[in-house]
Amino acid sequence: MDGFVRLIEQKYFAVDRFEVAAGGSATVTMDGPGCLVGLRGAGLVKSGDGAVELTAGRAVVVPKGCGSVVVEAEAGISFVRCVAPV
Repeated sequence: MDGFVRLIEQKYFAVDRFEVAAGGSATVTMDGPGCLVGLRGAGLVKSGDGAVELTAGRAVVVPKGCGSVVVEAEAGISFVRCVAPV
């Protein structure tokens, strides 16, 4: 399972759901451009360029070339990653 559950896989995009417990973190691979969308809870999306808050209903765009980001859960977080399949 690699830390996520694949929800949708189509020709042009895939959607994966992540759950991170309070105080935990997850390294999220981004093989190309994509976005993370918060479903529940709150956390920080960290990359070499800084950090952005991710909360329920908010989307964070991850540009091509980022490689991977780390999502740190403040009080537990559920989010989806939307990317083009490799």
